[in-house]
Amino acid sequence: MKRRLLILCLFSLCCALPVFAQGNGNLQIHFMNVGQGDGAVLISPRGEVVLFDNGVRSLCHLPISYLQDLGVEKIDYHITSHYHDDHIGCAQEVLTEFPLRRLAIDRGFIYPSTNYPPKNNKPGGTFWKYTNVVGSKRTKATQGMTVTLDTATTNPVRIKIVALNGNGKVKVTTANENDLSLVAMVSFAEFDAVIGGDLSGFPLSHYKDIETSVAPLVGQVEVYKVNHHGSTYSTNNNWIETIKPRIGVISVGSNKKHGHPTKDSLKRLHDAGVKTYWTHSGTGANPKAGWDKIGGNIIVEVAPNSAKFTVTYNGDNEDTYNMWPTSNPLFAPSNTLSITTTDASSSVAIEPKYAWSRRARVYHYSNCIYVHNISPKNYESGDSEPGGRRLHKGCPK
Repeated sequence: MKRRLLILCLFSLCCALPVFAQGNGNLQIHFMNVGQGDGAVLISPRGEVVLFDNGVRSLCHLPISYLQDLGVEKIDYHITSHYHDDHIGCAQEVLTEFPLRRLAIDRGFIYPSTNYPPKNNKPGGTFWKYTNVVGSKRTKATQGMTVTLDTATTNPVRIKIVALNGNGKVKVTTANENDLSLVAMVSFAEFDAVIGGDLSGFPLSHYKDIETSVAPLVGQVEVYKVNHHGSTYSTNNNWIETIKPRIGVISVGSNKKHGHPTKDSLKRLHDAGVKTYWTHSGTGANPKAGWDKIGGNIIVEVAPNSAKFTVTYNGDNEDTYNMWPTSNPLFAPSNTLSITTTDASSSVAIEPKYAWSRRARVYHYSNCIYVHNISPKNYESGDSEPGGRRLHKGCPK
């Protein structure tokens, strides 16, 4: 009888665990609905936790409750994009509830404001709350710095700092805190995501174009955390045509002051064939059917050695995407041409040179960003240019 009760208790505990509890064997990136701000948590397959920013001041119950629901108890690394209070506004509250185990990585320096340091050097203000709570674990990032998770496995997760402070080696003179954002790349086998805070892309108003020089350092990715909440001054054409994301995730809230996401930014994303997921409906442009989804907490998940990744939104809705084509046959997505040799134990995945929809008058190079929009039932491909169709304007080789 006692044994039966023990089994029932263990079963009940297992069933009570959250769906995305730490270390479920997959890479998880949770873009949290934190209001008009940024906050994302990465959980490695083995359960290491990295927090990218932490939410907006006055709404700290949002990231705290979400992390609690995930079963998070501690944060291994905290990576700060920049020092605005919609990105580090909950540092004290979050890192008090979930203690920091290793490092807090940021762009260095003191936030340049006349309000800091406070009078009598007493703690106060968002920036000082952040530095106080991370204490001696605060570490200045350098370009190329890499954090590796699950180091003892064959499938480690790598987070590389590709740019910061106006892109480091490519000096851009700017005092704008958004321009100075740290840009992090998350890599897991063939999967890549870029998280760049409020990086700017246009030399307008008091902003500079940082995106154009950073884009080649990022390269092609699957997931793009859209810079600056989809502002008019972010996601320029050079940036989006270089990183070619499968999807974009936009972190927005109900603050009417900013009007995010903007029509300009969304148009550039849509023109590049990028579908987006929003944490909130925002106060800017309306979502476009078939392109934009309002999803609350947006969860990206990747299984080891997979050629696909999933996006979960609104609790239980799930979309699946192929990763970008690769020369490694193990990761060849479903729209590549697979040729099997006479030896049954050997196969090679070969990407066709051209691809098109049988309903369209244009065709693309097979690695063009627009190819993934083609419905599988209409997808056609070949090594020769199809007759009666024209090459899509601006389609990259």
